[in-house]
Amino acid sequence: MTVKDNLVRFGGVPEHFNAPFQRLLQRQAKEDPAAEGPQLAWRTYPGGSGAMLNAVISKEVDCACVLTESAVAHIIKNSGEDAKDRVKILGTYVASPLVWGVHASARRPADSDSNIFGISRMGSGSHIMAQVDNDNAEGNLRFKVVNSLDGAVESMAKGEIDYFMWEVFTTKHLVDKGEWKLVRKVPAPWPAFVFVVSHDISADRLAAIKEVVISVHREIERMLKDL
Repeated sequence: MTVKDNLVRFGGVPEHFNAPFQRLLQRQAKEDPAAEGPQLAWRTYPGGSGAMLNAVISKEVDCACVLTESAVAHIIKNSGEDAKDRVKILGTYVASPLVWGVHASARRPADSDSNIFGISRMGSGSHIMAQVDNDNAEGNLRFKVVNSLDGAVESMAKGEIDYFMWEVFTTKHLVDKGEWKLVRKVPAPWPAFVFVVSHDISADRLAAIKEVVISVHREIERMLKDL
């Protein structure tokens, strides 16, 4: 196995959930770069699950840490044997549920009845959870694609959207500095993240991915011991 061949390309969002991958990258950098065996290569996707699913389909990455709801929605949508964009779930990465926050501008008028939700893309976690949220179930929801958290910040400031649902710790800095307000928290009724791979991934590549996943779990164990 050459140095190039032993790189296993993972993708994930730029959030704290993926700290174990960053720790593994740091550990690899301290070791022999020519070491045999699968080595982690990492790519960040601010665009979220939609961008990562596209990366898996195009073979830009071998495996991605995708929101469970987005992965399942994509698999259902592309379930036909003739579908070109099929993927499959390899296993669970984060078993605990993601806690979403419904956010609004801190300057939003209390009597406003506008109900436009910013979403990263149609079928994304931010789109699905806006519909899952019981407080929105009876509402006349409208959506605007903002692509990413940065896009949501810009659209919220311009008054183009009224709400945006995202993981509460990732948006905490916006709430703390008074730019956004947290309206309510909505825990997802399923595990947060799963590992997603292409439906036609080779057995050798799959074995290499599993070895890297084992190394990531070892980093998690080390992090827990450091607490």
